[in-house]
Amino acid sequence: MYYSERIKAVEQILNYRFLNKQYLIEALVHKSYATQFQLGFNYERLEFLGDSLLQMFVTELLYRDRQTDQGQLTRLRAHMVSRITLAGLVRDMDLEPYVLVQQNLRDDKGFISGDFLGDFFESLLAALYLDGGVEASSAFLSSKFSNISIFEDYIDYKSRLQEFSLKATKQLPVYDTILDVEGYLAVVRVSGSLEVSGKGSSKKKAEQMAAKQALEVLVAASE
Repeated sequence: MYYSERIKAVEQILNYRFLNKQYLIEALVHKSYATQFQLGFNYERLEFLGDSLLQMFVTELLYRDRQTDQGQLTRLRAHMVSRITLAGLVRDMDLEPYVLVQQNLRDDKGFISGDFLGDFFESLLAALYLDGGVEASSAFLSSKFSNISIFEDYIDYKSRLQEFSLKATKQLPVYDTILDVEGYLAVVRVSGSLEVSGKGSSKKKAEQMAAKQALEVLVAASE
């Protein structure tokens, strides 16, 4: 696939047309490919910039959207900007085939085998920022991180509630979970004085939601 075809395809995925195509090309070039073809550039400098841009965007997003303590915000941000999350976003956008890497870094199905796929999310973000400014980069990020609750599903609120409860009361939380017409309903009791409920499509999700609600109440009460 020639550069022009690759650029056109990625621009369609990003829903953005670059004025300076070099930014986009550089964002897609892994150092293995650059070394093989002696290009003199790769994605790493853009990734460096993109990492800071992503951290800033997600930090402000969480600060404005979530009324919770610093510890919870930090853990959620860490998950949202992790390599695993970013690699998933790259694959969800079907960008993986357009990344330029040495062929030996792809498996027999064409998937990149290294742990660096998520880095290209950050390099592409930086390319958007340099070419289109805050407007282009923010629009891109807003489309990927608008639903924070998706990322919250991965946080283990039950473990955190257990730690909080043991530290504060020396007692473990107690859960009662039933199946009702709307799914699962979980009720968590902490130290006999707090009772909070949560709903979910599975027992695990319902108990996680109940633990999340209980944590928010306990944290607010301790402030």
